[in-house]
Amino acid sequence: MQPLWDATHLIGDADALGKVMQERGYWFFRDVLDAGAVKRMRDRYMAFLRDGGVIAADADEPIWNGAPLDNIPEKIEPLHEQRAWRSFVAEPTIHAFFTRLLGVAPFWIPSVEYRITPPRKGLVNDFLTGRHQDGFANGGIELLTCWVPLTDIDGEVGGLAMAEGLQKGGILHDLNDVPKHRIPDGAIPDDVWHRSDYRPGDLVMFCPEIPHSGMVNRSDKFRLSVDVRVMPITGKLPVVGNVVEIGSDYVVTANHDGRDVRLILDDNTYCRGITGARIPLPDMVERVQPGDPVIVSFEGEHAVLLRPQR
Repeated sequence: MQPLWDATHLIGDADALGKVMQERGYWFFRDVLDAGAVKRMRDRYMAFLRDGGVIAADADEPIWNGAPLDNIPEKIEPLHEQRAWRSFVAEPTIHAFFTRLLGVAPFWIPSVEYRITPPRKGLVNDFLTGRHQDGFANGGIELLTCWVPLTDIDGEVGGLAMAEGLQKGGILHDLNDVPKHRIPDGAIPDDVWHRSDYRPGDLVMFCPEIPHSGMVNRSDKFRLSVDVRVMPITGKLPVVGNVVEIGSDYVVTANHDGRDVRLILDDNTYCRGITGARIPLPDMVERVQPGDPVIVSFEGEHAVLLRPQR
């Protein structure tokens, strides 16, 4: 598999970076995130693994001790509950980097994944673990996904793979595959995938349209990473806030800018559950309660996407 193209030398050249994103669908930067900030996030993961009894109590690396993995999910709910990402992006060095990169202050979309990928033993038929495009279930939000490795990730540990250039091919997900809408087998050739060996401090950012996937972890270590999503503060921001009122055909949200925003819900609104799968509008209306934090993208007065914050 070919390595990702290193764009670190282009930081500060917005035009050149824009061309790279348009052509390749991603930016790969080496050693740009503050080591202390990354370590503080990593320490939260390590504490979770120690508490779960799957690494040694004095471990410096996330090496699996062979204990059962039944209670170790890839997505770490305690960190979601703590909103651990907020302290990470609020670190002065992290904020400064993204401000320099974007040319304006970053606006962080509260859509985050804390990923622990355990070792996988035995024969594996597929080297990728979930081909998808973020834009499919985040319609109307012109976000950039930021994938942050928290440990050294070599070919055995796996990491992130990008289908370089396929962001130009439109949405590949099967609209008839309800509710998960997977990308069909064979839709992406094996020879377009790119990955690199990653280190703490590295960063991969990519557009919503590019297909990407995690890789199978064939090592003896847990793979640790976090996904955060960002936009320039000057972009077309979604409504981000707490629900004030919701009915069968509308939602009112207390937006981040202090306004109450009323938007129409209809059959074209993508109602997204916690897992990302689409759910029927009546089910969404029943689940969402006043006070719940949500993200809503829109066109005019119509809600394009309604989803919980994560």
